[in-house]
Amino acid sequence: MPNIKALWFKVKDDYYPINYHIEQKLILDMIASACPQLQHLCVFSTHLPLSYLLAFKNLRSLQFTGYSKSTPEETSSIL
Repeated sequence: MPNIKALWFKVKDDYYPINYHIEQKLILDMIASACPQLQHLCVFSTHLPLSYLLAFKNLRSLQFTGYSKSTPEETSSIL
């Protein structure tokens, strides 16, 4: 899927196993690998560190719901 430029990712609201944030990060890492030209990403999720953004090299815009688990210092270095 190398030509995909925009993607929306939603986690089902009533599905939150104990390690759901690990599963979400793995899925986002797979998306980054499968879609290297992705420029616009919308993530509908909660309680997720922003470290997954480092894998998206061509990302130009981000929209997400919930809040980040990353500290302000981590967020600054990621962005």
